[in-house]
Amino acid sequence: DYFQVPPASKGTIEFAQKCKKLVNQFVPDIINMTNGLIEATNFDSSLVDAFVFALGKDLIDQSREMVKNGLDMGCTSFAIGSEHFDGGSTIFARNYDWMESFAPFFTKIESYPKDRISNISFTDHIIGCYGGVNKQGLAMSIHAFPSYAKEWVPGIRMNILTRWILDNFSNVKDAVNFIKKVPHICGQLFLLADKNDDIVKVEVTSEEIDIKYSENGFLVVTNHPQSQKMKKYELKEFI
Repeated sequence: DYFQVPPASKGTIEFAQKCKKLVNQFVPDIINMTNGLIEATNFDSSLVDAFVFALGKDLIDQSREMVKNGLDMGCTSFAIGSEHFDGGSTIFARNYDWMESFAPFFTKIESYPKDRISNISFTDHIIGCYGGVNKQGLAMSIHAFPSYAKEWVPGIRMNILTRWILDNFSNVKDAVNFIKKVPHICGQLFLLADKNDDIVKVEVTSEEIDIKYSENGFLVVTNHPQSQKMKKYELKEFI
């Protein structure tokens, strides 16, 4: 009874079904999760799909207006390589900076996928996650791109992409190759690091991708693109 699926517009429900076909192609275990949720709760399947596969689509204009009005909702992550610590290891830090009203939903998830990689993640979402670290030493965080100027297209949303990566990949190289392979629904930003001291910032849109590996053992990511290549996708009033 604690969790309820939010309403969705007809357009988002239809859009989510197009995304679902791509989810089934690239991250199929997520379909098993949504089916299990629907079976256990009797939630409306179209609303579950809209919530999971098109997360935030109905709130695009509202989110942009909130940012323009000065709401600071900038999630920030940074990674520092072991070279900066005497005998230490890579540090990965993630600040979840969203509305305080969502705090009761923020949850730690312990995941033990069969024949995959156990991991710990954090989320305020019933399926998918906003970041975490797995038993092989791969850490990842995701960051919204509220100033993204283009229309969303059918693709993979960041919350379920992260769930799949933590379950299946043990290092930054393989995770980045997978991010490059999948179609992206909109502008999305990622920070990844692993126990080999590989640290990378990945900025994606549905049109292209920019990848930057750390040159000095430090990288930071927040809710806007840093590369000049990707700034052309921002609304001018946000730049």
